[in-house]
Amino acid sequence: MASDNGTESEYEGEQEEGVSKAAVIETSSFEAKLDELLHKIKSIEIKLFSEAAKEFVKLLKADAGAELLRLYVRTSPSLSELLEAWKLRQGKPGTSYVLSLISAILCHPQGRRYNDKLGVSRALDKFARLIVDEKLEDVYKELNSKDGKRQNAALLLMGSVVRRGSGFASEVAKKFDFKLQGFSKLSEYKKRTQIDKKKHSTRKSFVGFAMLFLEMGKPGLLRWVLQQRDMYSGVLRVLGNDDDETVMYILVTLRDRVLTDESLVPPGLRSVLFGSVTLEQLVNISGRENGGVSAELAYSVLLMVCTDPSNGLMPALDRKPNPLKGNPTRLLGVMKKLRATEVSYHKDLLLATLRGRPTLGAAYMNEFPYSVEDHASPIWFSSVSLAASLISSVAVGNPFGFLDAMSHDPPSLESADVQDILSCICPRPLNRSVVTKGLLHSDFLVKHGALRLLLEALKLLDSFIGSLNCISGVSSQMMEKWVLLKQDIQNEVRTLLPDTQVLLTLLSSLGAHGRTPKSSLKRKPGLEKNSEKSRLKKLKAAVLNEDSDIIVGGISSVPDISMPEDHDMVADAHMTDELDTEKEFFNVISEIWGLYPKSNLLVELKDVEMYFYSKLIDTLKIYLRAVPTVLEGSFDFFMNLLSSPALPIDLQCSLLSLLTEYIGFPPANGKSNRIPLLMYRHLQTFMNLLTLSRNSEIKNQAYILARAAMLSTGAFDRDLCEIDAWFLFLPGYSRTKSPIEVQAVEVLQSLSGVVISFLEGCKGMSPKFSPLTICALDKCLRLLNSSSGTFSLPEKSMISLYVCNTLKYLLQTQVDARLLSDLIQSVLSKGLGDRHSIVIDSGDFLCEWRPLKSLLHFSQIALYQQPQYFLSIDKTAIADDSSFAKKLAEVKKVIRDEYGGELTGIVKAFYSAMLCATPEDLLMNFPSVVAISVKLGLPIPLLSSIIFSEQNFLVGLSNLWPEVFFPGLELALVMIHKKGNGDAEGMPSDIDFDTIESAATAFSLLLKQVPFHVLFSAVISIDALYLSEHSKIQDLLLTKRSEWTSGYVISCLRLVLFWFHRVRFFYRNKQLTELEHLSDTCLILVKNMFSQLLTLKPDFECSMDSEVLLSAETIREVAETILCHPEVMSLLNCPMSWNKEVSQMTTGLVGNDLDTFLSLSRQSLHKLDHQILDLLTATLDYYLSVSKSHNSVIEDGAKRTFQRAFSSLVQRLFIVVRDRFDLCIASGDSLPLLSSFCAVHALIQSISPFELLELGHWMFSRIDVNELTVENVHVMSALCVGFSVVVGAFEVFTSYLQQPLIKRVLYDFLWEVEEKNFDVNLLEDIYVKVCKLACNFKLDSADSCLLRTIGAVLRQKNMHHGEYHPLSIAMSRVIISTPVEMVSHCICRTSIVKAKLLHLLIQMSPLHLSIFGKLFLSILNKKNLSNDILMKEVSSYALPDQDYMMLLPAALSLLNSAFVKFEKHFCHRFKIIPSFYSKMLLNGFMHWKSFVSGDIFLEDYGNTLPSSAEELFNLVDGSLLGKSIHMLRYHLFLSGDSVKLKKRLELFNSIFACSVTHEELIGCDATEMDFNSVNKSMNHINKVIAKISFCRMMLFPEDDKVLFMAKEADEGLKETSLILGSNKVDSARMHFMNALVGAWQWMVKKLPIVPEYSTSMLASNGDCLCLYRCLEVFILRNIFQLTRKMHDYLIQLESIPFVEQLMRSTLLHRFEDSYTLRILRSIHLLLSEGKFSRVLCLQMLLGHSQFGYMIHSISKPSVTEIGTFFRSMSSILRLLVTPHIHSYVTDGKDDQETAEMCKKQLEILKILRILLSGANQSGFDSGSDNGINLKELHSLLLSSYGATLSEIDLEIYSLMNVVESMHSSGSEYITEMDYLWGTAATKVNK
Repeated sequence: MASDNGTESEYEGEQEEGVSKAAVIETSSFEAKLDELLHKIKSIEIKLFSEAAKEFVKLLKADAGAELLRLYVRTSPSLSELLEAWKLRQGKPGTSYVLSLISAILCHPQGRRYNDKLGVSRALDKFARLIVDEKLEDVYKELNSKDGKRQNAALLLMGSVVRRGSGFASEVAKKFDFKLQGFSKLSEYKKRTQIDKKKHSTRKSFVGFAMLFLEMGKPGLLRWVLQQRDMYSGVLRVLGNDDDETVMYILVTLRDRVLTDESLVPPGLRSVLFGSVTLEQLVNISGRENGGVSAELAYSVLLMVCTDPSNGLMPALDRKPNPLKGNPTRLLGVMKKLRATEVSYHKDLLLATLRGRPTLGAAYMNEFPYSVEDHASPIWFSSVSLAASLISSVAVGNPFGFLDAMSHDPPSLESADVQDILSCICPRPLNRSVVTKGLLHSDFLVKHGALRLLLEALKLLDSFIGSLNCISGVSSQMMEKWVLLKQDIQNEVRTLLPDTQVLLTLLSSLGAHGRTPKSSLKRKPGLEKNSEKSRLKKLKAAVLNEDSDIIVGGISSVPDISMPEDHDMVADAHMTDELDTEKEFFNVISEIWGLYPKSNLLVELKDVEMYFYSKLIDTLKIYLRAVPTVLEGSFDFFMNLLSSPALPIDLQCSLLSLLTEYIGFPPANGKSNRIPLLMYRHLQTFMNLLTLSRNSEIKNQAYILARAAMLSTGAFDRDLCEIDAWFLFLPGYSRTKSPIEVQAVEVLQSLSGVVISFLEGCKGMSPKFSPLTICALDKCLRLLNSSSGTFSLPEKSMISLYVCNTLKYLLQTQVDARLLSDLIQSVLSKGLGDRHSIVIDSGDFLCEWRPLKSLLHFSQIALYQQPQYFLSIDKTAIADDSSFAKKLAEVKKVIRDEYGGELTGIVKAFYSAMLCATPEDLLMNFPSVVAISVKLGLPIPLLSSIIFSEQNFLVGLSNLWPEVFFPGLELALVMIHKKGNGDAEGMPSDIDFDTIESAATAFSLLLKQVPFHVLFSAVISIDALYLSEHSKIQDLLLTKRSEWTSGYVISCLRLVLFWFHRVRFFYRNKQLTELEHLSDTCLILVKNMFSQLLTLKPDFECSMDSEVLLSAETIREVAETILCHPEVMSLLNCPMSWNKEVSQMTTGLVGNDLDTFLSLSRQSLHKLDHQILDLLTATLDYYLSVSKSHNSVIEDGAKRTFQRAFSSLVQRLFIVVRDRFDLCIASGDSLPLLSSFCAVHALIQSISPFELLELGHWMFSRIDVNELTVENVHVMSALCVGFSVVVGAFEVFTSYLQQPLIKRVLYDFLWEVEEKNFDVNLLEDIYVKVCKLACNFKLDSADSCLLRTIGAVLRQKNMHHGEYHPLSIAMSRVIISTPVEMVSHCICRTSIVKAKLLHLLIQMSPLHLSIFGKLFLSILNKKNLSNDILMKEVSSYALPDQDYMMLLPAALSLLNSAFVKFEKHFCHRFKIIPSFYSKMLLNGFMHWKSFVSGDIFLEDYGNTLPSSAEELFNLVDGSLLGKSIHMLRYHLFLSGDSVKLKKRLELFNSIFACSVTHEELIGCDATEMDFNSVNKSMNHINKVIAKISFCRMMLFPEDDKVLFMAKEADEGLKETSLILGSNKVDSARMHFMNALVGAWQWMVKKLPIVPEYSTSMLASNGDCLCLYRCLEVFILRNIFQLTRKMHDYLIQLESIPFVEQLMRSTLLHRFEDSYTLRILRSIHLLLSEGKFSRVLCLQMLLGHSQFGYMIHSISKPSVTEIGTFFRSMSSILRLLVTPHIHSYVTDGKDDQETAEMCKKQLEILKILRILLSGANQSGFDSGSDNGINLKELHSLLLSSYGATLSEIDLEIYSLMNVVESMHSSGSEYITEMDYLWGTAATKVNK
């Protein structure tokens, strides 16, 4: 019905006599045939008339119908014959034939407007309009007749009129009487059996007529016509009785025209359209079996109607600004009618409707239409699966959005929103009793269904509780209310959900479960297979009827397949039946859990039981997380289950996850309060899983639980780092997936069991360390002294090695290791007894005691003693007859014989031999040892614990076996970079143990997998500095950074700092370069640890399953570890030696600038002290970075601890500074003070400015000003330190005030601002002292101090935050009271610092501005002011020109102030200032390059990029060069016409030569630009902008009007404008324009584009390209502004080359830059009246390789349909290459990127329209061969047109009008394409 020629045949079912179906009319006889037909149509005989009408219709439908229609319209344009026939037959039989013929003519495709070549469409339109205007009464008579044929004909006729277009649809809708009596009855459905054959059904015609309004009408018409409720009600209320074609037509039309975002039909009207009856019809259609496309369409329409609030049913109360109430009652009625358990469409619709909508979910679930109490029901499984899916669907999306609106006022438990959630969790039909009975049911399938239901309910509850936990940003009192609400909800659900004891009862059978007898799944013989439903029912009945299979109080588990003992019970005849039963069983399980039938989860029947238990444990875990107290006292029960020997891995993971949840991991503060008191009893279970499991997930969970078990002892003072240390050296310890082989597992089980049992038995107390530390050492000594024989020698050695390795590590990870070292020495010295004196490498030293002797030795040298023992062996002395060598030979032989016996025994024997071997034996035989170890699969932890137990083993290895060590190191790095640390690789199978290459390969595998803490301790050696200095060693250590998780990184950080401290200690005794490199390595590792930590998320942002957690405890410990480290204290108390040469230079330049003093002071500091300062600053930066991001969630305890530690450090530093300051004053030794000053300055950004000011005041009070002389260098150094401290205080405070209030909270806490009452008198005293020092002693450092202080205050004052800090106000008052002598001090012998100080001072203080004005004018007028002390001081010194230039900014400020204040009198009194400066500046600018290159114009911008383009231009404008330009503007303004035209042009020509190159303006080439130096780039840009401003001032003097008030400028500017039309002026201006264009072209060609110029923060780009992007835009703006000023001249030119140059460069290099395109468009718009040709610009734009792509990407259809719109052009544009432009897509695209794309498209369209309009005005010839194809352009625009009110579509519409007005020869094509756009236009064009 939707086709163009889709009218229903009027002659259907009738015999067509006299017309051959195969009749073909020759073209030559068309006219004769037409005359014959028209003659018969006018006949009064019904038979002739009817046959002629039938034949006419038949011919129209034939292939030659189009030619016949054209001939008829040409013959009779008014179709008078049809009107005559209609009139003749009016009210008589046969009218239907006339109407049918007219309908066929009006519907013919040849008569459509888009295909109107010969005026056929216009003629038919005229005829159709005549019907609407004059023939409706006749139509009404036909409709009122009782003849179905006549009624059909009338409906088809009106439908054909409506089909002619939206205009006709509107006219018919306006004039047709829809209330016509009996009209709505035409929609009734009549069955063929109920009517006479002669009668016809009118429903299909009625539907076509009604739907055509929706199909053809405009959006506004739809809104009106749908109000004809009777008509559309008639269409929809019996929709279910229609055939599929009709249903599809109706639904597609409604979907595409009414239920879309573009539709203007309001939600209320859509709701009326889809009433209850209509919705029921759609439900029935969507539920048809084998419904096909119609069912799918009904489902899609229902989905849109029921889920989209715009369609009137679904409520949307949170929609802004107009909430939608919807119609929940009707929606609920629809949901009840759905057969969700039978029809998949209905289930999907129901789930989509309830998704994220708890209110609807509660209403439906409380009236759940299916029974879940009758477990024997054949649909029970489908029902319970549906219920579970519905609860799961409610949890999707944002079901708890109501909490956002109530964040400050929590709802009550009785509130509707909370009750809705609870009703979804525990609906009435699925109450506690129902679920409990299901869980305890004897049928295993029923248990699955009830468990799934409970699991989904708990998931929803868990999400709800999680949302409540996320409430933040409220007061503590309000938070208590939220906590109470959560508790109320938890208490409520405990009464509504099944008791956890039910779940525990089910889980209790996990350890000793039986098997369900095979008969539980058998069907009785004789049962037939009918349907799928009956199969499920019979399966269910079979299970219930087998009484012997019911196990009361337990679980009937799923059977194993083909048990041998049951084999004789299974008959061959029933095997197929049994397999079908198992298949049905799997199908039911899959349906219950929502699994795919072919899921790999359930392969065998026995998997189903394990799946059940896994889901049962998950249910308990979620229950526990939502209600933490629900399983109290059940920990031991779960542990008993975990201890089951046959527990599958999946269930192990689930149980461990449950236990982890039980102890409350992850806790918010790094510590859990839910750890059971006696959890340590299960430590061995967790240790075994940690060391022996091959599953990484099990290892991680076991690690967490083992830590908690250790904490439960109460012995560690909750020190997790120490607990981790006892894990690190366990045999087999690894947190990742282990590549251990089976035999290795057995070895580990044997060895780790010994160690773990030893660890469990350690008990005792220690005053300073955890009990385990001393207890383990003491017990180890007792065990070794014991002769009971309980432990073998290898086992004793293993325990001894484990304890010593752990204690060594603990010793190295202490912040201050002295106490632990003394304690270990005390215990071992007594415990070793006589063995204390035996040499460690002696053969007499028993192997089990060797690790303890090594530990004693290490504890003695760990801190300050020089090591005296290291391995040194001569390779020639290696003996082959030692017992260990013989053992190795035996192992090699066994391996070569392919193991010949049990491998586990061989591995244990080999490892035992290694344990008992001396370090010398291991080193001498290392190639064989490492090769055999890797070949046998010996776990890396076991191997490394032996090899790296000796501190200097790797040193000896690198000396003795360099051919193994260094190749192995390189190979390890290659493997790590290629595959990562976690990949395990073994030795080749054909290994030769005697080759060095095999040993190197094995050693590389060892290095690759050994952990960081073991490797670092082994390679960082004071005895072999060359080893740790090796670059590949450092690379290998850095590759281990992936191991640095937040818990592990604290220990690693302490480990590195321990050796860092030792390196510095030895460096004090012997300054070696190698030690410096070693110190550098340590610092690099620490900084990498910080960077690694910063990439981790704090635990409050991580999910429970996250492997890496960063807690507030970690943040605190990192800071405390460094701030309290002894090495930091040593820096304060005893720094390294100083660089004396630099120190002497520092003391010799104390009177200089403070920055120079600071730089030289830092150079005097030793490199290793610099490293400590870098470490401190990195620590503070790390802490502040994390705290700024997460300050609201880091607990106050952690912040308070850090604040105290930092405050203590600062106080110690201040004490040292004061002592050394007094020492400097008293003895003249300033070097110690400089080192302390460097420490203060390094930390100054984090120190309280109030404390700094107090320190500065104390320093000034200690200096006797009367004894201050320039010769007293040490006092001057002390003064410089004081000045720097004061300046730092003000700059820190200013930076603090510039931050938002929320960012200040951290500093308020750190500085204790609220507790500080600052003394303003102290501030004033400091400032006055500095001023006196500056004036009396002429100290540059004092001037620099004042400059930076006033600058800081002024910056803060200019920040408009709406609030002023009291200290800022006080400081402003102090600055205003600056002694007036400061003005003359700054003028006399001025410097850059003094000049800037004066400029800032007069900006702050009107008094000082007035004094400066009086002095400066007197100097210029050469007049002395009598009795003026200040003038006498100034007059005694003659100012050189350079001093005047430095004072120019202050003079300009005076002019600006005077201009505002004195108005008319300004010119007379202050004219001398710009006049004086103009001579100096104009003479200098005549020699531009040399003048502006002077040092005086160099600005110090530092290395910080400006934050925005505006700030950049403000900096340039505020420079001396920028202010010089402003001064010249004043001169030109006040001089009137005194600056003649000749002088201006002369000045301009002095800058620009006759030739135009980019160097004239830019001044350098791209290779000379320093993009890494902000200072150089800013100074370069400053000069370029100044040159452009100066040239504009010379050529366009009228620009200066904008700088001055109009009333003052009128008189002075009358004669300043240059004579318009002057050839010299025009030539100079064009020369300047060409210079600008040339410079811009060069920049866009050489420099890449930096996007988002106007909005992005420049500081984020990292280089200076963004600065030059600003310059590029500045030049482009000037080109546009000059174009506007030269408008009248340019539009008279026949050619404007610079416009074409701009166009070409833009298309080549800036086609993707919307800003450049906008400026280009503005230039073309300004010149739109010009005479110049636009053809070349049009050719360049249309021929651009991306033009068609860019335009067509506006529309959503794929770009691949475009084809080539433009032919190749013989121009340069054939070579254009531009960056690829991404097509316009909306899915997943960033909004900002999409908006930028639209901007570019819009600008290109506007440019094209301006160019076409201009070309049309200048006589563009579309028929000439200029390469511009307007037809194809019009086709492109049509295909991209969306016919919306968007700005782009409106622009395309305007552009098409322009093209149509230009395309004189293409009117026929344009007419053909009328009313087509988008994809339709593209397809028709093809």
